[in-house]
Amino acid sequence: MDLVSANSGIPEWLPEGMDPKTSFYFEMRLFGNNARPDCAWYSCSTVVDADTTNFKEFVDDILRTYPCALTEVVKFYYFDHESNSHIQVCTDQDLVAMFAKHEATKIIHMSIEYFDVSKPAVAIPD
Repeated sequence: MDLVSANSGIPEWLPEGMDPKTSFYFEMRLFGNNARPDCAWYSCSTVVDADTTNFKEFVDDILRTYPCALTEVVKFYYFDHESNSHIQVCTDQDLVAMFAKHEATKIIHMSIEYFDVSKPAVAIPD
């Protein structure tokens, strides 16, 4: 996906009416230890405005679209290219730090784990 439209300088992924200075594109992978063996993860995307989103609202929006089971815990991780690792996001401060790290690209690769506590854990897919 191209980051910026050649004609306007506005990212192609940016919905009309959203602020390009504060909006971020999330490429998300949902995975977990309750998935079918032939389907390790599911890919989806969304756009979030950093100025109007807090961690609870972000989680609520994701879980409204992709609900979890009663026995599942959901964890959020973004990929940090500098450390080449997945960083867990648990608080508003973590969310702000994540946005700061991706200010230049405006694209965040996020993995969302749906973890059934009664089953063995699985690694974050590469």
